[in-house]
Amino acid sequence: MKRIFGLVIIGLAVGIAGCNDPKETDCIYQDERFCDPDFNGGDIGRGIVEFSGNVSNYDSKVMLEDFTGFRCTNCLPATVTAQNLKEFYPDRLTIMGVHCTSFFAAPLTDNPDEPYYLDFRTPEGEEYVNHYQIAGLPTGVINRQGTESTSTIPFSQWEGRVESLLSTNNPEVYIDIQDVVLNEDSTEASVHLIAKPLISSTKSYLLNVAITEDGIQEAQKNSDSPGGEILDYVHNHVLRYSGYGPFGIPAFTGDVSLATNQALAFELLVEINDDWVRENCEVIVYASDEQSLNVVQVEETHLLE
Repeated sequence: MKRIFGLVIIGLAVGIAGCNDPKETDCIYQDERFCDPDFNGGDIGRGIVEFSGNVSNYDSKVMLEDFTGFRCTNCLPATVTAQNLKEFYPDRLTIMGVHCTSFFAAPLTDNPDEPYYLDFRTPEGEEYVNHYQIAGLPTGVINRQGTESTSTIPFSQWEGRVESLLSTNNPEVYIDIQDVVLNEDSTEASVHLIAKPLISSTKSYLLNVAITEDGIQEAQKNSDSPGGEILDYVHNHVLRYSGYGPFGIPAFTGDVSLATNQALAFELLVEINDDWVRENCEVIVYASDEQSLNVVQVEETHLLE
């Protein structure tokens, strides 16, 4: 569990708006409350706080979403590329392995003793397929951006894009995950964080929280392996859950009035599935530009410390 450093609540609740026109008949959210068109996601804002942290040496971080599937015969090189980048930039790169589409990620059996039994798909992952108009795998987005001509970016360009984004190192938003608290039966986690814009603007920002899991053994198709598959493959960074839909919910604006030693406090909630190994799970919090949906900053921590 992460400690909270010198926070003092001053007040001023931060309200949020509702989801962008959710459909009652075609709900894309795991949390079915979001299917209700009158549901506004609850109040995640916990007011303005004073904190003793120093943001002068704060680095920008990058989020890479690897769209993949265990039945994709050509996806493994992309996953290896992402993992190599993570090892090179361990503290500045976050990976979400988004298993998606029925063709590449649907289970092949209902027998748990046979390969290709697990289902890593999420409602959010399927929404990303539609949003980015993904025609084939592997592919990805970096900070929710593709190339100048396509909505996604091929893995051959991931290294150059990550390097370019990190070299700029001009973070737009500050995020600090202060604490992750599980409820008594470990079915829900409260993620406490502080955030603030670092660049004054008229932008509105979304916040979201996701859970990824490492160390899941399940078969993987791979055209370069004997028999075209790796039966004892270990999947890492698997997207398990997105707390507030595929893109998040409005949280604050770039022109919010804050002193240098002040930030906005938030509490985000995530449901925890019994099938997940909690010790292998990461909590990912990210802020996005509400208009473009581009990720402007991301932070991660262990679900359990």
